[in-house]
Amino acid sequence: MKRDYKALANKLERLRALDKKQEIFGSNYHNYLLNPKLSEQEVEEFEMKNGIVIPSEYRYFICEIGNGGSGPCYGLLPLTNYHEHYDNYIWEDEDLKKSYLRYSFPYTDKWEPRSNNEHDNYDVLKQSLSGTLALSHEGCGYYTLLIVSGEERGNIWLDGMVSDQGMMPLIRNGNRLGFYEWYENWLDNSILEVLKKKKNTKIFRVILNKFKRR
Repeated sequence: MKRDYKALANKLERLRALDKKQEIFGSNYHNYLLNPKLSEQEVEEFEMKNGIVIPSEYRYFICEIGNGGSGPCYGLLPLTNYHEHYDNYIWEDEDLKKSYLRYSFPYTDKWEPRSNNEHDNYDVLKQSLSGTLALSHEGCGYYTLLIVSGEERGNIWLDGMVSDQGMMPLIRNGNRLGFYEWYENWLDNSILEVLKKKKNTKIFRVILNKFKRR
């Protein structure tokens, strides 16, 4: 499928113009603003340091559109915050934090811890987080992740381990979502939500004016 990043940027501009009151969840946090773009050299240095190649859709976005900012929930995290979710569970092993991106993400289907013991098992946590890059914080410890190593590379997963829900892929119409579709879905759904609210507000005002004239 062709990726039209210009159209993506135009949708973001439209959403920003429509949602002046910032009614979409998290928009008052990122204000529909994007961080400065990264250079190819900066991205290549990150890739070499971590032993990975960033999936192309996300790589293009941070190089050509913005390195974090406006996005789903509380917005896109900058690349430097790639381990923000990791810090929720593993904060003692600094050496592992520097290398975990290169290890393959172990799952291809939804995974749930079978017991509290498994959820709290340090080795299970380390394995579950391998090859995951934090894209967005949804609140209350839930994170949207981009898989950068392993069979699921390029796909978007939800980290629900904070409430023992494990890991699950994001799917639409039976297909796994990559970065572009995930971001575009947020834009499309947000635009529809704002338009619906505006329509409902207009209808409410018409009804209210009818009552006032009685």
